[in-house]
Amino acid sequence: VVDDATATSLDSIINANKAAIVTLLKDDSNFFQELFARLRSPSTSVESKSDLVHFLHEFCSLSKSLEMELKLRLFKELIDEGIFDVIGEVLQLPDTQPVLTGADILLIFLTADPKLLRSYLVKPETPLLGLLVKGLMEDFGVKMLEIFRILLASSALSAGAQGGNIMDIFCEKHIPELVNFITTSCPEKPGDTSESTSGRVSSLLNICELLCFCVQQDPSRTTFLLQNVTEKVLFLTRRKEKSIVAAAVRFFRTLLSVLDENVQSYVVKKNLLKPIIDVFVAGGNHDDLLISSILALFEHIRKAKATVLLKYVVDTFWDQLAPFEHRSSIQALKNEQCIESLGPKSNTDPVDMRENSDGEKSAFDSSTQKEEANPDNSNGEAASSSPLRSERVLDYEDDEDDDEDNKTPQQKQTEDSVKGREKRCRCREDEREECKKKPKLCSTIEGNKNSTERVGGEAKEPENARSSEDNNNNSLDEKKES
Repeated sequence: VVDDATATSLDSIINANKAAIVTLLKDDSNFFQELFARLRSPSTSVESKSDLVHFLHEFCSLSKSLEMELKLRLFKELIDEGIFDVIGEVLQLPDTQPVLTGADILLIFLTADPKLLRSYLVKPETPLLGLLVKGLMEDFGVKMLEIFRILLASSALSAGAQGGNIMDIFCEKHIPELVNFITTSCPEKPGDTSESTSGRVSSLLNICELLCFCVQQDPSRTTFLLQNVTEKVLFLTRRKEKSIVAAAVRFFRTLLSVLDENVQSYVVKKNLLKPIIDVFVAGGNHDDLLISSILALFEHIRKAKATVLLKYVVDTFWDQLAPFEHRSSIQALKNEQCIESLGPKSNTDPVDMRENSDGEKSAFDSSTQKEEANPDNSNGEAASSSPLRSERVLDYEDDEDDDEDNKTPQQKQTEDSVKGREKRCRCREDEREECKKKPKLCSTIEGNKNSTERVGGEAKEPENARSSEDNNNNSLDEKKES
């Protein structure tokens, strides 16, 4: 086992040796001239070209050990010698291995500086980009997809004229080729398993992945892709392979992720969701990747608050989706549409209702506090105030309208609110009048407390507080004689 220090030292020695080899070969100008001449020569056999391409790939791999400045200088010298032209010829070889090796060389250049390859591809009459697209439709899709990801990345679009030209050339010249490939790979009817449409599964998956990548990197081209690509991509729903159908659904969802009303209107106008709904209805009771991707599409439409699409889905396809209402995504889709279709809410102002209830509560609390503030009042006073409280209750009942049933709930609520305020005002006036009388009564009672007589050890209050004590005694004698 080698320790870290020893491993670091060995790596440094190896990289230094690689750099020395690359430098020696680079300084020999005749070597590269002879190498590229043999690669261009039509007399060179396929096996010899394959060996030369492998050598060129090994040389480019060794150049990774150079410093960035030296590495870029070396790559520019190789471009001047015509390395991209040679790779374009290699990509047309019938042998698979040289094609993959040539693609690896392009990836090495792209990793160092993508501008090196972009500046070459934007030149007129350059066939390399078309050859890469062709490789995407064949058995080299994974490698070509990786190359296109770097070429069409968002950093390329912000790199000035080069990035914009690359995307323009790809969309105008090569996307129609991919769309035509998709169309010819799909049967005329769903479920057709004829030999003419079999195979090419990996290529179709890579194309769908690349189209999704284009939408994500440059949303401004969504309209172009929507009008020229979407309907053809949805032909993939006719394929029997669920992975391909799921890829088509994923591309459609990526398009809808661009929040654009024009996109939604176009989807509704062309009824683009119909093939996806048909696929869901055919297998909606299953739990697999395809059904999950369609349910994810429904969830995206619901969460994105796409009102146009919500209405379109529910109004157009609910009869087909109703049997699958037990699925939460379908039920949520219907509920969201119901909420959207409710329109404006009731005109009742909740603030006014709270104010009325708060007013009634405050009036009740104030009367309660007044009663609790006089705990020493006599029983007679309590008896005299009780009829007043009962009158208030009766007043509420007598003031109700006889034809209340003929009025709308809003009118009833308004009138009840007005009546409640009037009644509370009358109650407050009655309470003020009662309070004005209470001090006189209390003073009379206090003045007569000294003349109370005790019978059987208990104190008795005068029966008439407003008459004199003599008149009170006379009235008591008359009552006894009678």
